[in-house]
Amino acid sequence: MITQQFTEMIEGYTGLHVRGQDLSLLWQKIQLRMRALKLTSPEQYYQYLVSCLDLDKTASIQLNQEWQQLIQLLTTGESYFFRDRGQFRLLQQQLLPELIRERSRYAATYNTKPTLRLWSAGCSTGEEAYSLAILVHQLIPDLVNWDLLILGTDLNADSIDQARKGLYSSWSFRTVDEGIQAKYFRAYGDGWKLDEQICKLVTFYPGNLVTDHYLDSQLNLSNFDLIICRNVFIYFTPEVIAKVLKKLNTALSLDGYLMTGHAELHGQTVEYFQTKNFPESFVYQRFDSTLAKNQSANKNQSANIDRSKLVKTQPSTQVLDFGITHSQSDCEIVPSSPPQQLTATLSEAEKCFCKGDYGNAIQIAQRAIAQTPPSFELHHLIAQSYAGLGEYDQAKPYCEKAIAINAFALSPYYLLAHLAREQGHLDQAKKLLKQIIYLDPASITAYLELSSLYTQEGDTSRARKMHSSALGLMQQTASDALVL
Repeated sequence: MITQQFTEMIEGYTGLHVRGQDLSLLWQKIQLRMRALKLTSPEQYYQYLVSCLDLDKTASIQLNQEWQQLIQLLTTGESYFFRDRGQFRLLQQQLLPELIRERSRYAATYNTKPTLRLWSAGCSTGEEAYSLAILVHQLIPDLVNWDLLILGTDLNADSIDQARKGLYSSWSFRTVDEGIQAKYFRAYGDGWKLDEQICKLVTFYPGNLVTDHYLDSQLNLSNFDLIICRNVFIYFTPEVIAKVLKKLNTALSLDGYLMTGHAELHGQTVEYFQTKNFPESFVYQRFDSTLAKNQSANKNQSANIDRSKLVKTQPSTQVLDFGITHSQSDCEIVPSSPPQQLTATLSEAEKCFCKGDYGNAIQIAQRAIAQTPPSFELHHLIAQSYAGLGEYDQAKPYCEKAIAINAFALSPYYLLAHLAREQGHLDQAKKLLKQIIYLDPASITAYLELSSLYTQEGDTSRARKMHSSALGLMQQTASDALVL
């Protein structure tokens, strides 16, 4: 009973969900705090946490020292600069330039100062927020003439204190180009100090995405052009995710973007957002709910449905391979359920992967491979992890082994196509995408990827043909069939 009380209280006040397999770890951490406070029973510690909250129910949980001690034990603060290079390439080459152009055009039209508002929600020790600041510094030459806000918030107040210092170890630069490190950082003791000019671009504040309301009024959490909330939702239940998504949607400008970690919203209903599918990542753009209601009303007033056109399909499952997505079709064979031990190992490796701890994900999965029958899931996870580290040549053989185990699974083909494109092997990428279409003729994403590749090569005729095929498939799904 006391276990349930602890988990419910922690989830209620922080949003952090404690899974069944993590209960033993939770008890270890509770016992650490009990010893520190010289308490003799879990019930005493539970009441102590409750009394801390009751001292001032209007205050933020960040202001309470004991809750902060517990939060530090429950959360992982590991991060690094330009984490997930594919997503940051998307930010650098498309999303931020688009936002900057639009805000500049608006300012010129209305003779106002251009504004740009970015929020790193769940920023840990600041690497993500500072990475955004470096991109903005590169993209806006007249930055002094802009009204700029780059906000970083995190549940862990100690992480925020560390972020404000701008001091980092070499481990925070493990995927950073040496030129960037040399330009924006200087050696400082055993670590590196961020350029003060970049530090001043970012405002850090402790904040709880689930329960805090005072942040909204103090920091004006509204009208953001871009919110990045990555490796945060993995800690939440679907109900808490829905609550936070609604809050983030409200905090965005009408055309603002939300970027999450890969697969974090898999299976989650994403209301009031329009999903944008880029080769590097899914991105969610806020849209006008009034317009959506009008569109829904128009659909309800449409002509009677021809029952002969009703088809029954399998549930669509979006699978993310570093930005490349596809729907699981009827022809894709799903491997049978793995043994219980393998399931637990796979879950542990996937947890590391979702946190961006690709090295540990690889080690855990490789140990399991040596002890279990051939596993599609383990080989595919290792391939994804190597891709996340930018070690593409290491990723390829694991993709090929995954295909050897399950030749009809599309996800390894998508990942191989993505790797080939990253390395400039466009012919190989096209060949792989055509293989996907052979396996799944209704694969809209493969047609769109081919269209993009042909456009890159200057073959506009074939690009239009592939794009037209994708549109035809989308229209067929939308109007010629009712998905049950």
